[in-house]
Amino acid sequence: MLPIGTSLPFAAWRGETMKILVMGAGGIGGYYGGRLAAAGQDVTFVARGAHLDAMRRDGLQIIGISGDHTVKPVKAVADPAEAEPPEMVLFATKLGDTERGAKALQAAVREGTTIISLQNGIEGPDLIRAHLPRAHVVPGVVRISSHIARPCVIEHKAQPGRIEFGEPDGERIRTSRPSSTCARRPASMPCSHQRSATMSG
Repeated sequence: MLPIGTSLPFAAWRGETMKILVMGAGGIGGYYGGRLAAAGQDVTFVARGAHLDAMRRDGLQIIGISGDHTVKPVKAVADPAEAEPPEMVLFATKLGDTERGAKALQAAVREGTTIISLQNGIEGPDLIRAHLPRAHVVPGVVRISSHIARPCVIEHKAQPGRIEFGEPDGERIRTSRPSSTCARRPASMPCSHQRSATMSG
């Protein structure tokens, strides 16, 4: 496992902006999507209810041990079909909402779109692939304690916020650009990319 941004030669992508869709803007999706948006990435959040309304009105705030960040205005939608087609999706819904979320993405995802599953449990990537066979689905793990403190505010309480993901078949290049996007300053999120991903319960 190598730390992206220090050991891997992805300088060609350092100055690019990615179109990123965050499916589920809770403690996980809101934190990582918010950090990327604050760093200048083109991020759209899929949210609902009071959280969605507050994000549209007041932007998105991240508070806590990683420092305070505010993104305003925020791109936030109720339906992925309302967003521009993404290059990368951070899939961060609860596991029980995976199938519903994957079906909702069918209108937004194109051939080869990278979807990184940042969910609890190990079933998520397979459930996503079943409904989005054209996408490139990658399992991921996050090491963070964060939650919605109140609508449009994400609190980072503990853990460094590390994100790890890898190819199930050993191919590195397909997720190297998402890796460098996460690690690039000013987002500077701890990010590791594994050549292969093996997950067990």
